[in-house]
Amino acid sequence: MKREKYPILEFDDAHAAKIEPSFSHKKTEGYEYCVITFFREVLEEMEKEGRIKVVKYLNCETEDVPIYEMECMGKKVHLSLGYVGAAGSAAFLEELIAFGFNRFIVCGGAGVLRKDIAVGHLIIPISAIRDEGVSYHYLAPTREVECNPEVVGKIEEEFNKYKIDYIKAKTWTTDSFYRETEKKTELRKSEGCVSVEMEAAAFFAVARFRNVKLGQILYRGDDLSAAEAVLDYLANCDIFADKGFPGCEWQMCILDQTNNRIWIPKRKNQFIQNSKAFDRWFSSIQERIEGVFHEVQNTGRNLERLLAKTVVGLCSRVITKMTSHLLRHLLLVDFGIQVQSFQIVL
Repeated sequence: MKREKYPILEFDDAHAAKIEPSFSHKKTEGYEYCVITFFREVLEEMEKEGRIKVVKYLNCETEDVPIYEMECMGKKVHLSLGYVGAAGSAAFLEELIAFGFNRFIVCGGAGVLRKDIAVGHLIIPISAIRDEGVSYHYLAPTREVECNPEVVGKIEEEFNKYKIDYIKAKTWTTDSFYRETEKKTELRKSEGCVSVEMEAAAFFAVARFRNVKLGQILYRGDDLSAAEAVLDYLANCDIFADKGFPGCEWQMCILDQTNNRIWIPKRKNQFIQNSKAFDRWFSSIQERIEGVFHEVQNTGRNLERLLAKTVVGLCSRVITKMTSHLLRHLLLVDFGIQVQSFQIVL
């Protein structure tokens, strides 16, 4: 091999490696379709309800990740948790392929680089900027790697069939969550990226190298810039937000500037925690807040979702929809907030 100036550019196209996943993972009959998701709570809830069962584990030094099985449209479908970060995701995908899986859908969240993309909106990545390290061990160096166009087309087909709104665009895959700088973000936006995450480029590269079909669906996660835009128009309010990692300094800055107090439930690994009494109180109302927000944001879309099994259920949903229309109107008229995009309309 030729020695390059930078080791990451020293690509070897040899298909065989010193260690292969097939050495320790053997093909299993019935393993073909696999959903890789980053929604642990959903899988755990489905297991409690008896809708899925554990059939195997992916093993690593820090955690054993279960592979679940379920029946869907007369076929066996398997589900597994994704590993955060390109390196772990690539290794787990390699092992799943060694078990025999060859058709994958990956579902997870991403940060957004455009404020007009609503929270929860779906993104189909068509390619990924390779700002990570794993993909360079599977494909020759290029600026980006493309998702399988056939799989992208199939996802679009299903979304259109069920009238699901989505964006089809480029994503930015990075290894460094804490080094997404302002200048680099602007560069990625100029290249056409609408989202940022930590796995897509690795998934696409491994799938191409192993000749399996894989597509990905991202949903828009948190974006503090959108929150700041809304907070500029509010003052002297107590604001309840979804859990995340907004720092205390940011919260204090907002308090000093606008006298808005922001209450945020803490994740277990955050340094500063709320009192247990606050967490109990907040969790009791969080479901209602999220339900109202979801209704308001999706007002005017998919009216067929009003259908219910009982008359009482139908009446409840109609009342909720009418209330959401009223709230949406008030937010637009009184505050100039367009809730579906969270843009400020002056």
